[in-house]
Amino acid sequence: MPGKATYEKRGHTAYITISNPGKYNALDINIRKDLIEGLEKAAKDPEIRVVVIKGDGEHFSAGADLNYFKDITREELDKFLREYGTAHAIGRRIREIPKPVIAAVRGYCIGGGFELIQFCDIVIASETAKFGQPELRVGLIPGGGGTQNLPRLIGDKKARELIYTGSFVSPHELEKLGLVNKVVPDDQLEEEVERIIEKIVSKSPIHIAIAKEAINYALETPLSTGLRIEAELFKYIFETEDTKEGIKAFLEKRRPQWRGR
Repeated sequence: MPGKATYEKRGHTAYITISNPGKYNALDINIRKDLIEGLEKAAKDPEIRVVVIKGDGEHFSAGADLNYFKDITREELDKFLREYGTAHAIGRRIREIPKPVIAAVRGYCIGGGFELIQFCDIVIASETAKFGQPELRVGLIPGGGGTQNLPRLIGDKKARELIYTGSFVSPHELEKLGLVNKVVPDDQLEEEVERIIEKIVSKSPIHIAIAKEAINYALETPLSTGLRIEAELFKYIFETEDTKEGIKAFLEKRRPQWRGR
């Protein structure tokens, strides 16, 4: 039975839940399609301010469903990577959506699941979470962005260690390395995610979108280019109503009333 990723809208938040019972929420093609559709739906909905990706039950995701790859041809693999791959399709949409994407992680978050959260803006993990890039154990290499994102996020040497050995790493260690934002007891995961959401939705959605765009450039361009882009975006926000409202509200010692434009 194929897995699925369900979409639920609650207030200003879209919750996308990965579900593949009995397979530790492995990312089969159906789930990947649902993830892409969910992200696109959230991007188009002006009421949605934050997206949360989480796993159903005790685990986030154990990565790709290897049953799909056992007899795959090079041509089929090329099509898969372009249309459904974690890095090429899902990760790109996470980075391009003008809204923060939060990963709420408990249990296994390995392989493609680990690569998926590396694209997210914020990662909140429970103490039960186990992370890893174990592809070399089964004769593969990370193919969903792990060899590119992980060195940028936790440093070259630690990324090489995790990839070469396939070892698991604790959420506390990843918190120290900067990949996980916060580790909480398992029963407090949803509560902590809601706290982050509340803080985000109190800000102007257009300012959040522009800030995300600027931060994305930091990982893709030289510092000198990034600073020029930041300056252009900073100048642009002064054409928005929300910047005028934010400054005025601060000077008048009141809460700003954001309009998202």
